[in-house]
Amino acid sequence: MKFLPERFLTTDDKEDESVRDPATAAFWVRICPGRFAADAQLWIPVACLFMVFDIKPGVDKDGRPVAVEAVFESRMICHPKPFSCSIKPHSEAAKAIIKQTVDLTG
Repeated sequence: MKFLPERFLTTDDKEDESVRDPATAAFWVRICPGRFAADAQLWIPVACLFMVFDIKPGVDKDGRPVAVEAVFESRMICHPKPFSCSIKPHSEAAKAIIKQTVDLTG
């Protein structure tokens, strides 16, 4: 429970680069034991969305795709600013999967 900055130095008194790794940042030199579960729980829903939906930029009045820029609002948690997009099921089979999921959660 002491502040000992030297514990983050290597034997040649250089900064240990592993402390800059985001996976270890919250725990300093220790690694979060739940990191693999957290990664999986984040990416499984994303993969499921891409499995059934075709996500594309929105279109203007003339039917041309609208350019999408990565613009974020600066707050405590950064959120993307609103943008135009088109989200449609890939196929009839994808529609059936979506309907089945909605019916189960519903």
